[in-house]
Order: sequence, then structure tokens, then C-alpha cells
Amino acid sequence: MMTLDRGMRVVSGILLVLVVGACDVNTQSETAREEAVPEHLEEGRYLLDPVTVEKLTIWPVCTDEPSSLGEFMTLKEAEESGCVTLKEDSTSGDGQVNRIVVENRGSVPILICAGTVIKGGQQDRQIGQDSVVAARGQTSVETFCVERGRWGAIRAGAATQGRFTGADYGAPKAVRESAQYDGDQSLVWQNVGLSNAIAGKSPKTSTLLATLEETDAERNAVRARVATAIESHFESVPAEEHVVGFAYALGSKPMGMRIFADPKLFEAQFPTLLHSMAMEADLADNAVSINTEAILNFAVATSSHGNLRGLAALNTADAVTDDLTDGNRQAVPPTYESATNRRPSAVLSSEILNGKPPTAADMMRMVARINAAGEQARANPADNRTGVRRNELGGSARCYVPTGRSSAERSSAWITLTQDWTSR
Repeated sequence: MMTLDRGMRVVSGILLVLVVGACDVNTQSETAREEAVPEHLEEGRYLLDPVTVEKLTIWPVCTDEPSSLGEFMTLKEAEESGCVTLKEDSTSGDGQVNRIVVENRGSVPILICAGTVIKGGQQDRQIGQDSVVAARGQTSVETFCVERGRWGAIRAGAATQGRFTGADYGAPKAVRESAQYDGDQSLVWQNVGLSNAIAGKSPKTSTLLATLEETDAERNAVRARVATAIESHFESVPAEEHVVGFAYALGSKPMGMRIFADPKLFEAQFPTLLHSMAMEADLADNAVSINTEAILNFAVATSSHGNLRGLAALNTADAVTDDLTDGNRQAVPPTYESATNRRPSAVLSSEILNGKPPTAADMMRMVARINAAGEQARANPADNRTGVRRNELGGSARCYVPTGRSSAERSSAWITLTQDWTSR
């Protein structure tokens, strides 16, 4: 039986160092590297007991020291209130693949999380990193294409007028991390194609939305059941625990951890993130029932310029024809040519997927190993700063905001609004 007893939590700080230090590691150098990290989570944050549904295990991340950085809207809230416009950056032609413009006419800043998928414009995109759009402000936001086969302002027979709307799901982990941590458009396309192949989709324009906007009732029911069970677990956590994030695993593999500055901010963003994890778990389960090795080999072979939609032919009766035009190819920024032939991470083996779930100590080990990398500032055109850590084990990104909102109030101090850890 699950318990939410505070005595069962795993506390960050010195206790976590002891827990991680007690876990088996492969080499003494790895142990030394982990011990060199002063802390694994922000002080006062800890994990409660997890819940496992199907192959997905998720832990609430809580804090003893709740804080508030003020009000923030989600993209969905901003769209519903009619105070936001997302549009192509027309400063040079009809748009730029790796950048859009977001206008916030409201009185509250908007937080758009990395991996948020937007549809319309010249092609569907995902947001590259956590981005803040100031109240009554307009800013550029980094994006990556998730619809390789279209560059034009007609989507599904309707004119987009160069504008976008947010999708209800975020990108699967492999698609998101290819943008957020690798900054590699070709790798993004590779994992979009892989996700569509696993889902049995073969959209004409190769859009990831074919997988995100699932129409199969049985598959949607599975995803909804997983999401509902996890949602109930989080709702059962006493308010005094102050939930500010989550950690999750698929099968025996730690996948990531996400935390926010305060409970209200987490609560607003969690529904989209939860449904994305439920979708990810469903795709991982479906992948083991098809020819996984053939999919991986095909994806690696076509990682740079091949027809990524051809992946879908491995899961459908008919091959898919490549109808990409030279014009569409030219729309790809040359700076995002593939810099890696790394094996795609969108497919887990059946042994991993059906393995024993990790422990809280395993999740902390993941965080410690990623934190061993030094943080580097990453350019961010939005109204925040981004700090990124990367190594062979994964990546971590912090979204920093200034302590004051108005130009008169702002100081040189920047504090953490969100933080993500994603394993390889």
C-alpha cells in the first residue's frame, strides 16, 4: 500500500548525498564525481512515495520551503483569455524555422515550457526551451520544426495566416531533448519520424501532430486511464507537502525530473506534462510489439537527409512516398545539420520496459550524475535566462527570471523559475 507519510520521503541535501553514496556505481571516478556535487535538488525538496501505472512510475517532488515568484499564465490560459498571439517571425521573408514571435497583451507573464507543440504557421513547431514572455510584451522564442514536409501557410486545407495555436500535448521526451539539449534539427526529425512509426502514423507532411492527436479510441482510453490514476495519486498528497514537481521512469529506466518554483506554477503546467508522459508510456509499450531493431537501424541510416516518413512503412502495409520539395529542404537552417549519429532514444528494450521500477535513490543518482557537468549559459531570445548542463548521461536546464518584474524593480539577481533533468 502506498503511503504519503513524511517519514518515508527522501530529502535532498546531505541525506541525499549519503543515499547516493550508498548506491552501487561502476567506478570510483563516478563516485568521486557524484560526491563533488554539493546538492542534488534545491534545498528543502524531496520525493514522496511513487505510484506505478502500467509501465509508468512517477514520484511527487515536494518542498519544505514554498515560495512564490508571482503570477504566470500557461500558454493555454493565455489563448483562452485571448491575450496572446504566436506568429511567424517575418523580419526576413515568410518566417524562420528556428524562431517565432510571441506577443503577450495580458497583464501577467506567460511561461511556455520546452517541448510545447504549436501548430499552424509555415510548419508545426516545438518550443526549444522554457521561455517567459513578459506582460504586455513581445519577444522571439526558439523553436524547432516537427513537420518536415510542409513550408507554407496552408495547413489541413486552411490558411494559417502565419499564426499558431498550442497543442494539448507536449513532444515526447526524445523529440524534446533533441531540441532542448542537442539543438539538432535533424535529430528532432529523426525522433519525430520514429515516434510516428511507433504510433503507426504516416502523415503526408510528417507532422508530429499525427501522433499527438491520436484518434484511436482504445489507445486514448489507455492514456486517459494512466493519466487519471496518476492525477488521483497527486491529488491525495496533503496540501502541506507543497508539491512543486515530479520525477518519472518508464520500466526500469529513470527518464527525468521536473520542478517549478512554487506549487501553483506546477499545478498549472502539470496536466499537459502528465498527458505527454502517458502518451510516451503508450508509445514505449507499442514499440516492443513491432520490429524495434529494424526501426532503429532505419532511423540511424536516415538521420541526416533520408525520408524519415519512410519509418512508417515498417509499421504499415504500404511504403510511404517521399514528396519533400527542394523548397521545403531549403527552409531548414544550415546551422542545424545533424552533428551526431547517436542511436535514437525513443525506443526502450522490452527488458527495460518490463523491468523493476527504479528507486528514489536511482532517481537521485540520475540527478547527481547530470549535475556533475558544469552549467553554461545558453542564448535565449525570450525574457529569461537559461543555464544548461550536458554530459553523456543527460542534460539539465534551468530557467532564470529576474527578481523584479518592472525595469525599475529589476536587479542583477536572477532566480530559478523551472528546472529540468532529462536522462539519455
